[in-house]
Amino acid sequence: MNTGPGIQDLPWREREYLDAAVVASGDDLEQPLLRALYGYWDEKRGGRPLPARPDIDPTEIPRLLPHLILIDVQHDPLDLVYRLVGTHVVRATGGELTGCRVRDLPVPGAGRLFNAYAEVVADATPRALRGAHRATNGALRRFDRVVLPLAAEDRQPNMLLCGSVFHMSGSSAGTVNHGSVRESYRPRF
Repeated sequence: MNTGPGIQDLPWREREYLDAAVVASGDDLEQPLLRALYGYWDEKRGGRPLPARPDIDPTEIPRLLPHLILIDVQHDPLDLVYRLVGTHVVRATGGELTGCRVRDLPVPGAGRLFNAYAEVVADATPRALRGAHRATNGALRRFDRVVLPLAAEDRQPNMLLCGSVFHMSGSSAGTVNHGSVRESYRPRF
C-alpha cells in the first residue's frame, strides 16, 4: 500500500500532512486494530458491496469502541457530520467532535480531511489515511485511520465507520507509542 512517508520516517513534529490510499483488504493495513476493524466490516457486508449501519453491533467489538468514529453522510449538497467519536480520538484531538461538521473543524487540515472522506463516499471504497494534524490544543498528532463506508439498500454511502490510532509523543522527541493499542491484540470475531 502506498501511503506516502511512513510515520517512523518523519521527524516528530515536522509538519502536517494527509495521505490516502484505497484499501483492497485488511492486509493493506499496518495497525492490528485497524486490520481488526476492516475484518469485522468485511464480515458484516457478506456478499454485499457494503454493510449497513444496523449490521454493526458495538457489543461485538468492545475493544475497538474507543478508537471508532461514526460520520453521518448527507447528500445534495455533500455534508459530513460526526455522530459518534470514541474516547481515544477525543483525548488525541483535544476536544469532543460529536455534532460538528467535518468542514467546520477548527484545524488547518479540515478541508483535506473532508476531501478524503468525500472520495470514500463518491466511490464507496474503503481508504486508509495516514497523517499528522494539529489538535485543538496545538499539539501535532500523527495518526493512522481506516475509513469504511456503510450504506442503506440503495448502495449509496450514508455513513462512514472509521477506526483511528493516534501516535502520541513519548518522553523524548522521536519516540512514538500506541496509547491503548496493544500489538498483541487479536479480534474476537
